[in-house]
Amino acid sequence: MRKFKKRVTEKIQNLIGEPKIVARSFAMGSFIGVTPLIGMQIVICLSLAGIFHLSKTASVVGVINTNWTKGIFLYPLNYKLGAWLLGNNNNLDIHGLLSGNIWMNLYRAGSEVFISLLIGGFITGAIISGIYYFLVLKILKQKKYQS
Repeated sequence: MRKFKKRVTEKIQNLIGEPKIVARSFAMGSFIGVTPLIGMQIVICLSLAGIFHLSKTASVVGVINTNWTKGIFLYPLNYKLGAWLLGNNNNLDIHGLLSGNIWMNLYRAGSEVFISLLIGGFITGAIISGIYYFLVLKILKQKKYQS
């Protein structure tokens, strides 16, 4: 775990730019990274970073940083949260949905499943991006004081 923490901290410290911009960019990437827009997350992230004058590199790192948690933890949580809020009692095999051709599986599952994933993703994404914003900002400020 220490090795992982050190590696992530070093990646963040290597991002170039004003700390608040880098932190916003990373947070935005993390937010987009937990949505069910699989295969389009980096393109969306790069587009939004360009529109809002954010760091494209930091936003992509934010998307990639969430990859290891999505299938195991976040997508099932996103679905259950979204389904609960929508009153959807569908018992879905989320791991089966996320294997093979994911877009075809989502299409077959129906819009109710996609919307549940989207709503849950917005909620968990908001929480995660808020946490990452302050965490990345703290790491970057520590780097500034170490230099």
